[in-house]
Parts: sequence; structure tokens; C-alpha cells
Amino acid sequence: MFNIVFLDADSLGMLDLSPIAEQGALMVYASSGALDLTERIKNCECVVASHVPIRAINMERARNLKLIVTIDSNIPNIDLEYASQNGIKVVGITGFAMNSIAQCTVAAMLNLVCKFHYFDKSVKSGAYSRSHSFTDSSQNFFDIVGKTWGIIGMNKIGCKVAEMATTLGMKIIYYPLRDEEPAESYEAVTMEDLMRRSDVVSVHAPANSQTINLITNKMMKLMRPTACVMNFGGAGIINEEDLVQCLNDYTISGAACDTYTQEPLPFNHPYFQVNDPDKIILTPHISWASYESRVELVKMIAKEIKAFRTK
Repeated sequence: MFNIVFLDADSLGMLDLSPIAEQGALMVYASSGALDLTERIKNCECVVASHVPIRAINMERARNLKLIVTIDSNIPNIDLEYASQNGIKVVGITGFAMNSIAQCTVAAMLNLVCKFHYFDKSVKSGAYSRSHSFTDSSQNFFDIVGKTWGIIGMNKIGCKVAEMATTLGMKIIYYPLRDEEPAESYEAVTMEDLMRRSDVVSVHAPANSQTINLITNKMMKLMRPTACVMNFGGAGIINEEDLVQCLNDYTISGAACDTYTQEPLPFNHPYFQVNDPDKIILTPHISWASYESRVELVKMIAKEIKAFRTK
């Protein structure tokens, strides 16, 4: 019997896991901590994990382990050297969430620019009902047509964001990263030029030695005071403490973040020190997780297991 252990199925929500179960004997855990991990995988041939770190110390007792299937962004949390030395194949699933992440990025931009959170609060708090005007012009918002969107990480997700933003009438520029295919339809610029020219900057690159702390206080001070930044890529690419400082001193007007250097976000995180909470949109690492993306992920996990078993 081919034993499969899913270590953190709660990350996928209430989904049908039968495509994975059809590939062997499936044991499902809602979540798994460091203390649970070694015991749970010791007798299995295959481990499925969304965002669970798997170290050498966990794999040492898993004598039958042959395959680890995880989301591509979790690959840095897997001890690849130990896996390779011990004949354990590690597969990172990618390409299932492009539409979901791009959609959430554009939605966050529109919320920041149009200040829907402020105007929604105005109505629901009763302020609009108590006013003497049919409208509320206390907050300025701007047309996005003709504005510039700067992208860091012109991968498939970045290109999808660019496509959506172009449809909205925005101009696209991007900062080219190493090992990234040129996006010939759009203008490549230096990092400094991107920050100076952009009304909106979004990050879709992975976190690595080239990108960590790419956007700091120094870079954000190049931006217009009406501009906003958004991180839907790797955690730590926008320096978190510097972002709070730039929001509090009016260097930029707003921000949106979906990934964090520590997840879940701790109660003492700097983001909770933004003086005006309406300036920052914080979501719990959900941009990848539309229903369709999660269903596709299950299918892709099952496909990888089946391919491994039938090779």
C-alpha cells in the first residue's frame, strides 16, 4: 500500500481530496507542528504539505519516504540536500494560482486608490446619514486611467497583473530580475526609475538574496506621496518596519500586504503600529487561494503522485 500523509489540509479549506486519495491510502491532518511531524511521516511513502517545513531530522526516521509534494513557495522550507542524498523526490507545484493572485492584486489596488474602506465606514458608522450633503468629498481619490503601474517580478503572475492593469488604461513598467524572461510588451527600467515613475508598485517576485529588502525607506522616499506599494510576492521584499515608517510620515499614501516574514502575523507586528489603519490593507496570505485555484492544486498534487507511481 502506498501511504500518503497530508500534513496541513486545513490550508485548502473544505475541499474534496478524493483525487489524492485515489492514489493511495491517505491520512489527513488539519495542521502539523514541529513536534508532530516526525511521528506522522515515519511510515509513509509520500508527504503532501502546503506550508509545513520538513527538515532532515523529520525525514531521518521516515525510512519509506520517497516523495514530497508541496507548493513551490514552500520549497525553501524543505531540506533538499538531505532529500537528494536519500533518494527522496521533492516536487514544487506552481502555476495554479496565477489568476487568483492577479485578481487580488488588482482588487487591493482599486480599494487603496478609491478608498472604499473609508467611504464604507462613513456610511455604516452613520456619519453619512448625519451629514447635510448627498455625497462625501472629504477624501480625494484619483482616476487610474493614464497612471503608471510598476511591477517587480514580471513572471506569469506579474504578466497577468500587467494584462489586467493595461485593460484598465494604465501604463506598465517593470524592474527586470535575474533569470527572468524579458517582457517585450512592456518597458524595463531601473529600480530607482520604477519607484520614481510609478503610481502603484506591486511585488510578485520570490524572496531570495536578490530581492529581500529590495524596497526600503530609501526606495520609498523616491515615490510620489500619492503612490502606494503592494506585496503579493515573497515576504520581506518590502522591509516591513520601513513601510510602517513611510506610511506614518506620509512618504506614500497606502500599502497592501498578503505575505509576511512571520506567519501568522504576531500581535506585536510593526504593521499594527500604522497610525491610520485605513492606509494599509492586510490579508492573511489568501491571494493564492481562490476556490478554483485550490481545486486545481488538488488535481495537480494527485497528478504528480500518479506520475511518480507509474514511472
